[in-house]
Amino acid sequence: MINELPPNERKDHILMCGLWFGPHKPNMNVFLKPFVTELSNLSRSGFKWIDATNSKQIVTKVFPIICSSDAPARAAVQNFIQYNGKYGCGFCQHSGERVEKGKGFCRIYPLQQPLPEIVLLNNV
Repeated sequence: MINELPPNERKDHILMCGLWFGPHKPNMNVFLKPFVTELSNLSRSGFKWIDATNSKQIVTKVFPIICSSDAPARAAVQNFIQYNGKYGCGFCQHSGERVEKGKGFCRIYPLQQPLPEIVLLNNV
């Protein structure tokens, strides 16, 4: 989404970095590398374009502000454990509990006191 556009036009200008169909999850270090490399270049150097109203050359830099994905993709992109695994909460250090459900198991995250530590970049 291009944030600088008027709100009513943003939904018509979505930028998709990738779409994956396959029997296995992609390796995110390989899958996202071209996208990350290009965004790094665009945020550092930008791109040049000509303003049609005054014929002036403008340099625009690009800075991503949001990423939309489903829960499994979010865990892969952030290099976190998926939501149904031990310590699978992307926001805190809660290990969760494995409980029986039907013929299998699921993971629940009951309220803990004191609250679990928040996930920060320096403790991931």
